Amino acid sequence: MPARLLQRSREGNSALVLASIPPCLDRLMPITGLRAAFQVEPSIEALRQPAPPKSSRSRGRASEVESQ
Repeated sequence: MPARLLQRSREGNSALVLASIPPCLDRLMPITGLRAAFQVEPSIEALRQPAPPKSSRSRGRASEVESQ
């Protein structure tokens, strides 16, 4: 069933995210290779948090130079 859901989400150009999975499943996912297929988040609340802004390396270096 998870494979079918993943296929349907890809066909619909959407993401299928697993949240709050039980520890036993979390340990099995890398063994079965499913960890690479699914996005896994610790909780639903974690999904609701805005993504941190992406910064370029050059900006990071410039800000480091300015702060010194």
